[in-house]
Amino acid sequence: MAGNNGSSAIVVEGLSKAYGELVAVDGVDFEVHEGEFFGILGPNGAGKTTFVNVITGLVQPSAGEFSIDGDDVSETQTYELARRGIVRTFQNLRLFGALTVRENVEVSSLIAQSHRIGRTIPDTDALIGEAGLWEHRNRRASELDYGNSRRLELARAAALAPSFLLLDEPTSGMSDSESLEMIEQVRHMAATVGAGVIVIDHDLGFITGISDRIYAFDQGTVIAVGTPDEIQANPRVQAAYLGSAADA
Repeated sequence: MAGNNGSSAIVVEGLSKAYGELVAVDGVDFEVHEGEFFGILGPNGAGKTTFVNVITGLVQPSAGEFSIDGDDVSETQTYELARRGIVRTFQNLRLFGALTVRENVEVSSLIAQSHRIGRTIPDTDALIGEAGLWEHRNRRASELDYGNSRRLELARAAALAPSFLLLDEPTSGMSDSESLEMIEQVRHMAATVGAGVIVIDHDLGFITGISDRIYAFDQGTVIAVGTPDEIQANPRVQAAYLGSAADA
């Protein structure tokens, strides 16, 4: 697969992960470049989170490999991948509850200053403002409501000066209006730090609203790749995610 000159790229080839007899991810090929917005769509149990767990070093692949800028990082630890610019958020919040909003973001900024050499480090206060958290900057993270906690998680990830942001169901638990606001915040934050974005979700509307291209997963395999319009029109995607409604 060809790469883009002058930008980072994650390239995955033949990636599989099995747990005994259960094959959670089966022979996936994938490529994303810095600056792109990629969606990974799939119902619960489709293998999408396992796939991202592998490419962020939380679990080791059973077969295949993935690389960053041509370097094989298939067996690289999570913290080393983060230092190379692959930063993720999780479905369940993992904030430092006893620290203030500003301190949570500052921790990431300090890490970036030590390990993201040659990368422009985002301004802490600017990120807090862009996340809509300025009035909460001196509050402890544990005091935030759910929506603002999600925004803080995004700001903290962006403060690491990533090449790629991997977001695992970033609108989980949010209302429709909050989800729309999050789409704009993710796009704006990624543009601010110059990062590519990989978003995992089972919500077809959210994924098609934020992504330039989408990989649709079902039962551990990629069943379709394309633009939002192509994915929504794909019969296999309709069958997998819309069920009998698609048949009708």
